[in-house]
Amino acid sequence: MSRIILSHPGPFIDIFIGKEYRLSSFSNNSQNLNVLKMEKKYLLLLLILTLMFFVCGKNTFAVEPFLLDAGMLETIPPKNLKFLEGLDHAVPFEVLENAEWAEKLFNAQSLVDGYWVKFVVKNNSESNVIGINHNWNMEKKLYVKNSLGLKEYPYWKYQKNVFVGQEHIGAQYRILMPQNENTIIYDFFRSRPFDRYMAMVNGLDRMTIGLWEDVRFRELVRFSSNIGFIAVALSFGIYYFFIYLAFHFYKLLQPFFLHNLMVCIWGFLDGLQSVKCNLYFRGYYFYF
Repeated sequence: MSRIILSHPGPFIDIFIGKEYRLSSFSNNSQNLNVLKMEKKYLLLLLILTLMFFVCGKNTFAVEPFLLDAGMLETIPPKNLKFLEGLDHAVPFEVLENAEWAEKLFNAQSLVDGYWVKFVVKNNSESNVIGINHNWNMEKKLYVKNSLGLKEYPYWKYQKNVFVGQEHIGAQYRILMPQNENTIIYDFFRSRPFDRYMAMVNGLDRMTIGLWEDVRFRELVRFSSNIGFIAVALSFGIYYFFIYLAFHFYKLLQPFFLHNLMVCIWGFLDGLQSVKCNLYFRGYYFYF
């Protein structure tokens, strides 16, 4: 197949004998259109990848990590917490991981029905054995996720489950957090029956965090102080109870006591009179 190229002041014309012909200007426009189409495809692909990145990483990077640096107990501020309402303690972990979390509680009824709190802790402390102290919680369920894997803490309820376990003392929990790493914690809260002193913000979900030794020592001190207070109160109660019994017992037996007292006095005086008479007949005189 031969090719003939004609040149003139207008656009160049490429002629392919027996096939086709086209203007070179039309060819340039087609190339520009192809470039624009490719750019749109790349932009669309970049947009899709960006959306996928944010969707897949929302559960990991949406929560600002709480930095655990000091050796003393610290309170986790509300800004580091995310909330999920409408789910009880039996919800699977996959549902929690893929759920959309809110910045705060919207429904006060969730305090009674139950809700989940999600927070991230970066452990910069000197130990990987960390304790979380909850604010007078009667129910508890935890999921902990870090480089060690996923750990599920069984559901615990006050007066129905063991108070002191291997990994908790009541609602205070012992958690392994690798140093200089992020640990994601999913924490269940519920107040049933409702405690009217618990606020929606920094109330039932108020938590302090620190070394497990400090949390355990604080809990033991509180337990010992409660026992000491009960012992002192019981001692005073028994003391005043016996005083009450003695007072009323005396009032009940007072006539009997007076009668016996009069009999004793009378008998004593009569005895003295007999002794005086006996001594007189023997020639002795005694004056009473």
